[in-house]
Amino acid sequence: MRKLLLGCAATAGVLALTVGVSHAAPVYIGFQIAGYDGGVITTVASNTNPGGTVSVTNLAYGNVATAIFQSSVFVTGTPPNPEPDLASTAVTITGEHPGTLNIYVSETNQFPTNFPVFESIFGASASPFPTGASVVESTYVHECSVPNGPCTAADIYQTTTLLSTTTFTANGSVTDIVGKPALPTVPYSTTELYTITLTAPTYTDPLSLSIDLYSAPEPASLALLGLGLGALGMVRRRRT
Repeated sequence: MRKLLLGCAATAGVLALTVGVSHAAPVYIGFQIAGYDGGVITTVASNTNPGGTVSVTNLAYGNVATAIFQSSVFVTGTPPNPEPDLASTAVTITGEHPGTLNIYVSETNQFPTNFPVFESIFGASASPFPTGASVVESTYVHECSVPNGPCTAADIYQTTTLLSTTTFTANGSVTDIVGKPALPTVPYSTTELYTITLTAPTYTDPLSLSIDLYSAPEPASLALLGLGLGALGMVRRRRT
């Protein structure tokens, strides 16, 4: 399920301006189940050069003692998106042993700071939505540790500053706009986190989830932009 930000094209020129030295923007997918593999976040896929897109398909993760999830995750970062825009979708199917799975999606070496707000678009869909299931979707930003240098491995999957979060227990979508935290002119990383809890086996119906994180103009700016475009149209009509 993909969501598109209205007005993204209008801000592309602004987003193309970066602060500091540009680095490649690697993207990572990490899985975590409590009690499995030491409970650590395991990177199951990454694209470090030049970054941008990465995916896993029908990956089984976990064991009988904890939980077993079979998941497909698709991520689009920079490029083709302008940084720091990050979009991901996950289709998750469980086997015989339900439980809780965390899916982390991170992109590092983000530089733009000249935008006012982050927009997070969350979605969940299944037919039907699994009984007793819950999905928490969240977005985060984290300042990397090396000023004007590439982010390190320690900066991946960090959840330092929460931007937005929502919980789904039924089909739906939520858009949340928050002010950009204070970000100095150092690289930062963005992370999207899915926490999927299933209390009963789900075999055939995929649970389709999505998080799109965008830098965006404030709603008032969008309204002013619309008024400006409208005024230009009126002037053009009068001249013709």
